[in-house]
Amino acid sequence: MLLYTVKRHIQELHSLNDIRSDLAQTAASVEQVAALAERLATHAERIQVARRDCSERAEHRDELRARLAKVALAELEAVRATLAAAPISAPPSFAAPSPCSAEGYFSAEHPPQRFVHSGLSEAWGDKNRFLSAVSAVERAICLGDAADAQSQGLGLIGVIPGASFVAMDGSAPSRLDDTLVGSGEFCDACEGGQIRWPEGYAQHYIGTHDVVPTRRFFQYVVRRVNGGV
Repeated sequence: MLLYTVKRHIQELHSLNDIRSDLAQTAASVEQVAALAERLATHAERIQVARRDCSERAEHRDELRARLAKVALAELEAVRATLAAAPISAPPSFAAPSPCSAEGYFSAEHPPQRFVHSGLSEAWGDKNRFLSAVSAVERAICLGDAADAQSQGLGLIGVIPGASFVAMDGSAPSRLDDTLVGSGEFCDACEGGQIRWPEGYAQHYIGTHDVVPTRRFFQYVVRRVNGGV
């Protein structure tokens, strides 16, 4: 009888130890669950803050884009009005088309020096008007300065359907002096075709160095401004 009682007590002790072990594991699990719940709550709060910030930034971008689009359209319409009153005359000559099928790209085999017209401003009285028209088209494509549009995250979606600006890394060196010219590219799918030209083509080469434009680029700018958007 005594032996039976001792065995029974030993069994009960083992059962109590098992119960204590299970309780300890359960307590640890509860603590882990509580810790995970706290982490989830923290992440949920951070996600809500991030979503709110994104929403506010999106609203800011939309407001900024709307404001810049209004300015770009007004500038384009102003240039269009001047052309309606007095069309832009053609330059005294035109540059040969670039071998790469885009406007304003130069190479050793196709140097801009070949198309410099000395005294172009005097020979072409509408040079500045043409440059203003180019500027209006470019600003309408990327809602202002291309670099500003990129830094503000506007998506470079302008007010000219089918037109876009693609930014490239770095800057392109000028082929006429020691300065750097923007390396981005404008593209406009118009009249069933496509026309491309590099950032800085008009203002740097035509404006500063009197390189005459290609006939296609001149006609495109005049048509695009006259046709509006």
